[in-house]
Amino acid sequence: MIYVLFKITHLTTGRFVFLESATGCWYRIDDESFERVYSDPVWCGTCRRFRNGERLESVEEVEKKLAERRDPLWRPPFEKAFPETKSEVREELVRNCEQRLEWRRRRVAPAKCLKCGSSEIIRLPLDEAVPHPGGKGRILVHIESAGGISPRGQTLYTPEGDLIGWEDDL
Repeated sequence: MIYVLFKITHLTTGRFVFLESATGCWYRIDDESFERVYSDPVWCGTCRRFRNGERLESVEEVEKKLAERRDPLWRPPFEKAFPETKSEVREELVRNCEQRLEWRRRRVAPAKCLKCGSSEIIRLPLDEAVPHPGGKGRILVHIESAGGISPRGQTLYTPEGDLIGWEDDL
């Protein structure tokens, strides 16, 4: 999984904090089915801290992605690197997208803080100075580094975004 380190800088003072991306997070749909949790840096009004918050794609976004994947001319982004990509892989990508659409249509809860579960979150844009949601001055969120290895285990959430537990606890 892609691991991202965000640097959040208070532009007035120059002080900064680092926020690790939420990798290894999954919605447990049923005993055999999981969906990846996508996240963004947020300000959590309950935690009063910078956290990772759910990024919920709209139903329309997932429908568009599914339509693209069903197009016989569509090719996975990695196909140029792996030209021998089999049709089974493409079919699995379509099935995964269909499953995500089904989950997204049923999801009722708004996006939540992945730490405390509060929906009192403010999404923070990248590389754009914005007012500090919990204080004075302006902040800037920037990707400091990224890599391909996740430094943690798995974290599971319900389909509505409530924490189930960590891999070690299950």
